[in-house]
Amino acid sequence: MGVTHKKGAWKPISKCSLLLKSEKIALDWLKNEKKYRNTMILHHNSKSPDFICNDNNEFEVKKLYGNNQLFFSHSQKLQFLENDDLNIIIVDLEKEKVVDCFLYKDLEKTNYVIINGKPKKAKIDIYKNTKRKSVNNNWFFKLQNHFDGEEE
Repeated sequence: MGVTHKKGAWKPISKCSLLLKSEKIALDWLKNEKKYRNTMILHHNSKSPDFICNDNNEFEVKKLYGNNQLFFSHSQKLQFLENDDLNIIIVDLEKEKVVDCFLYKDLEKTNYVIINGKPKKAKIDIYKNTKRKSVNNNWFFKLQNHFDGEEE
């Protein structure tokens, strides 16, 4: 049975032609590890969460920066705090794999995630500018170096 959900530009995966690389990796993981089929998943290309499934599970895909850096917009953080059942899928783009999936509320409580089998303290940075296109990758990596205590 297919999934129907929310108003707006939610589309079945079979009708989505533009997915980010991290979303494609997460989608493959959802299908292979969680056994969802295309007819069970909706995607939205500009709203959070990224995927909603027919069992009402919601998944937001986040790229891993460095060893433990995750980025959320201010509006995402506010939205996620209201959703006890939101799952965060962490994707390592270099390794092209999902390295963790957990409930957002657990991250808020502990600030720890399991990455490649090891607990890591997660650095959660909130950026005010929610227009991703205007925040370049150099800023993220400079920020990562700053938090790691490294100098350029």
